Amino acid sequence: MGLTRDEKVSILMAQDIVDIKRNMEFEDYSFICSVLQGDGWKQYNLLTKEQVDMEFNDRWDDIKDCADTLELAHKLNEEPIDLLKA
Repeated sequence: MGLTRDEKVSILMAQDIVDIKRNMEFEDYSFICSVLQGDGWKQYNLLTKEQVDMEFNDRWDDIKDCADTLELAHKLNEEPIDLLKA
């Protein structure tokens, strides 16, 4: 069956938030500025299912080993995500 679109988006948003937080610790604001300016970034709710799937698949290798991202994804999704479906 696989993960739902909403589950994938929760995981992608969690990774973005974790990355932004880490970058800000080093006073690196480039990613957050790009997102806020819309410089090459589109909101996840504006992406097609295929675009979400492609983004998720491209980033999964980095996501699957990051406990902070996965923990936050469960919170954003408001219920646990069965990662065995990924």
